Amino acid sequence: MRLLRTNAAVSACKAHLSTTASAGTSIESFLTQHVLVLLSAEVESVVRDLVVQRAERCGDDAVAAFVRNASERLLRSVAKSEIAGLIGRFGPEQQKAFNDQLVDREVTAYSNAISNRHLVSHSSGVTVTFVELEAGVEAAERLLDAAALALV
Repeated sequence: MRLLRTNAAVSACKAHLSTTASAGTSIESFLTQHVLVLLSAEVESVVRDLVVQRAERCGDDAVAAFVRNASERLLRSVAKSEIAGLIGRFGPEQQKAFNDQLVDREVTAYSNAISNRHLVSHSSGVTVTFVELEAGVEAAERLLDAAALALV
């Protein structure tokens, strides 16, 4: 599990929704929006960490520092295509390895969560339920596993 904060929030929110019978209410929407923002931020952080860890394997501190700084500019969003593009900067084989590990269902669940996070920040709110968010978090975990394996 790579998304520790997000998964902790999902567990706490799920317990709250269950004990208060708040599913389908505005409380569910508020909690879902909160976790969507956490998810996006944590995915970004983990992807950058994976890229830096890959750069550190070369044994050159200056190169690792350069990659750390460059990754902040290169990763403009956490859309699957952006992550694939960043991984692709290590070579087409890495990008193919990343893409080949993902199935459409996971990409759709992840993309749905990320696009709803953008709605939270830049629009009127979400169209995703807490259950759909949970599927997006699971898909994000798979996406990050695929990224880690592609960068080996």
